[in-house]
Amino acid sequence: MKLNQDIILKRLNEYVDARDIGQRGSDKLLLQRPEFYLDKAGFFVENHVYVCSADHLPALPAIEANVLLICLGNSPQLSTYKHRCSVININGNENIFTVFNIVQQIFNLYETWEASLNRILRNSASLQEILDTSKGIFENPMLLLGADFKYLARTEEQYLAEKMNINLHAETFDSEKLATFLSLHDMSTHVREPFVLSLMNRRSMAMNVFDNEEYMGCFIVFEEYRDFCSSDTVLCSFLYKYLRQAILSNPVLASERSALRHAIRDVVAGNPVDFDHRRVLDFANNKCDYVCACLQPEMLSTHLPSGYIPSIIEDVVPGSLSFELGVSVVALIPLETDEIQYDQTIAALNYKVGISQPFRNLFESNHYYYQAAAALKNGLLFEKEKTAYYFNDCITTELLLNAANGKPADIFFSEGLSALVEYDKGSQVSYLETLKVYLDNNMAVTKTAQDLFVHRSTLLERIGHINDFLAEELADPERRLAIRTAIGIAELYKKLEE
Repeated sequence: MKLNQDIILKRLNEYVDARDIGQRGSDKLLLQRPEFYLDKAGFFVENHVYVCSADHLPALPAIEANVLLICLGNSPQLSTYKHRCSVININGNENIFTVFNIVQQIFNLYETWEASLNRILRNSASLQEILDTSKGIFENPMLLLGADFKYLARTEEQYLAEKMNINLHAETFDSEKLATFLSLHDMSTHVREPFVLSLMNRRSMAMNVFDNEEYMGCFIVFEEYRDFCSSDTVLCSFLYKYLRQAILSNPVLASERSALRHAIRDVVAGNPVDFDHRRVLDFANNKCDYVCACLQPEMLSTHLPSGYIPSIIEDVVPGSLSFELGVSVVALIPLETDEIQYDQTIAALNYKVGISQPFRNLFESNHYYYQAAAALKNGLLFEKEKTAYYFNDCITTELLLNAANGKPADIFFSEGLSALVEYDKGSQVSYLETLKVYLDNNMAVTKTAQDLFVHRSTLLERIGHINDFLAEELADPERRLAIRTAIGIAELYKKLEE
């Protein structure tokens, strides 16, 4: 296993007084096992570690990138190296062979760890064994949570129970504590790099685990026995691939259900569906009727992390499948679900939801996700006081918005309609409103007069004025539809402005 400058410096200081006096080396794990510097060799190779005496260094060296010198003592020419490579300086009274052997032991420690991780992955793929074998590397209590925030593995149980007040006898990490834990630092399950948090006045380093876009869990190291250092971040990232592979190897944690969730997510996102996902979809298809739900928090600063919401939905709604997609949460809900319980759950989470029409073919999930997202979009525009919005209630609005495509409403007006609108500006009567109601009633005079609360003869007089502008257009069903659509777009824009 290759290391970096920070790891070597941290471990060296456990044995000798070592100081960093040179340039910052790469944080990546690139440095190879040490070698003695040979006198008069003026070339230093990239990503190599050299153990040397300062007074033996050449005055005009050739130094490649990311070179680390572990240098005993001091000399005038050492200043040249401080500005050109990484230098760890050690008191010159130390024995150079002893220092070399210490550096070898450091590499042995991490190579043994890597070998143990590979052995565990090949055999049991036990998450608990992976954490146990990593104790000597991180030297702090560790905890691994699943996607539903259930405990998958941990070390230092007494510490977690007594100092962090974590009830390990419960099956799941406390949701309120988790929400506070994450919201205090504006973090969520979207983060893909190691990040430091604080809970109960104790710092913690966390690393989320993903399978493609699906959140699978979180690895947490609690700062208790030693302070965090920069090398912990890169070691978390190194351990990540083993934790991820072990979770995927677990038939319970990575089940057919997980594969189905992946497959549906690909369909919803419009991605190509590979053979394995198509097989899973074929097996699950046409088993029941679903609706697609698209959820977003009322405020983006909502305390619960969005990665937690799919787990809550799947717990509350048996048979549902839920996942994150962008800033939204998508759920496929069996049609026979207790709607009241589901609505109460969404309201309690402070989320808004758009709901599609029922469907049965999972390969068409993308179309019904569009419906759910459209329902949510239109609901948030026009009915903010509600929690749930249904596509059936906004079909006309969605059609009008798509027809307009952001263009001004009046560009869809015919010449006759434009003239009528202009005439309306100097009239005490809204002929445009009369025309709208007249068309909505299929040009039935009696019903239109009732809806406008005017006498029949008054309406006929108005229609006469309208016919002066639109006589030929009103006789053609397609032109009537175009006129009503243009009026609808204008009304929609006015409503948006209000």
